[in-house]
Amino acid sequence: MEKIGVLIKSNVKNVKKEENSRLIILNPWDLILESPTIFQIIYFACFILVVKHYVSPVTRKKQMLNEKGEKMKSNKVLCLDIETSVMLAYIFRLGKQVIRSDQIAEDWRLLCYTAKWLGANKVIYEEAKKESKEKEILDKLWKLLNEAEIVITQNGTIFDAKRINARMIYYEMTPPSPYRHYDLYRLVKIVADFTSKSLAYLTSKLCQRHVKLLHQKFAGMKLWIECRAGNKNAWKEMKQYNREDVLSMEELYLKLRAWAPESFPKVYNMTDESYECGTCGYEGAMREGQPRKTKKYKYKQHACPKCGSWQRGVKI
Repeated sequence: MEKIGVLIKSNVKNVKKEENSRLIILNPWDLILESPTIFQIIYFACFILVVKHYVSPVTRKKQMLNEKGEKMKSNKVLCLDIETSVMLAYIFRLGKQVIRSDQIAEDWRLLCYTAKWLGANKVIYEEAKKESKEKEILDKLWKLLNEAEIVITQNGTIFDAKRINARMIYYEMTPPSPYRHYDLYRLVKIVADFTSKSLAYLTSKLCQRHVKLLHQKFAGMKLWIECRAGNKNAWKEMKQYNREDVLSMEELYLKLRAWAPESFPKVYNMTDESYECGTCGYEGAMREGQPRKTKKYKYKQHACPKCGSWQRGVKI
């Protein structure tokens, strides 16, 4: 029988110590016969460790993904948009001026938010018409963020994310589980030089189903002022306005993701990039393109027939 390298700290017969401090079992079956119960357990456990060590990393990855019988696992991707209230301040005149913090008569708060899991049908909307309800909707938002692995927003880096954090800190809430944040406003700059990076412009040019809504009955700032006053029709329009922001944002992301697969989130975990798309999750035959060369190696390239994104295949 061939020599099998195993680490066993024991003084027994038929064991030879090498210079590298590894122990070699010369005749494992003799040891098993001498003490069947102990050595059978040790020998079997060491055999399993050796198999796990030398198994292909790709095979290990596939086994890990297929433990529940699934070939692909979708990440939890949350599309999110919030709306905050206006601030009231004491001023002496109109026009451009600096307003100090001691001039604030009423500070801002979270009015409402809309969230949607990428690819799901359900749209989640929560509102706080009164300040006493703000903590309640923040608790629900915290649970969504805590569950999310990726959060997609429009201009959320400087607005949504920091505003949410501010109100959660104010109410002495703990941080949700860490997530990756992707701001479409910033990522669009990586993809192309559009005339405008605004959600209204991009969705009007690129989206068919959902386009960012313009204000209808309550134009501009008036919508927020009427919501503060408790106008039911204003709150109805705010809900529709906030909801369409998220739906149009989701559609815009789906339009752009294939153009910048390195910058946009990999929504799906791949098991084999030759037949499963890492961007949209398509499973099937891929269109093979020209090989991609690096300084040392050459790789196959595959294009997804569904979303069109290119992905590097196996080394040639």
